[in-house]
Amino acid sequence: MNGEHFTVMSVAGLDALMIKDADAGLNDRFGRAADLWTGARKLKSSPARATVKVEGRRFHQGNITCVLVGNVKDVFGGIEVFDGSRPDDGLLEIGIVTAKRLTQWARTVSRVVLGRAEHSPFVVTTRASKMRVIFDRPTAYELDGGVRKATKELRIKV
Repeated sequence: MNGEHFTVMSVAGLDALMIKDADAGLNDRFGRAADLWTGARKLKSSPARATVKVEGRRFHQGNITCVLVGNVKDVFGGIEVFDGSRPDDGLLEIGIVTAKRLTQWARTVSRVVLGRAEHSPFVVTTRASKMRVIFDRPTAYELDGGVRKATKELRIKV
């Protein structure tokens, strides 16, 4: 992504802000709850407008609160985000979240926890070997938990 390698997952938007703002002291004391706390505080952030191209074709255009790119199906706590994802298939999974309000996020997270993310009206997913995300403003992102400088464009390829 943008010339750097990642192994498991990369996220842009709300989740990256959450990781960025949960400082080490807070994480040491409260663990994953620190991320949830900072994430709840960031829900007031307005979504970015973005265009997502997959294999050179427009896949999504509009408001986005989170873009998740993964190479495995499970994330923290064994929650399956990308059904059928395999690290050796030459494809990455992409998930776009458009939830804005707390109620929309609650619905989205509950469906993800139940293994039914694809049934959320606030989530779209696909898999590909090449993706590009163009934001309307600099947007925070992270690679395998390491926060990077905000950018207006993500170029992702296998």
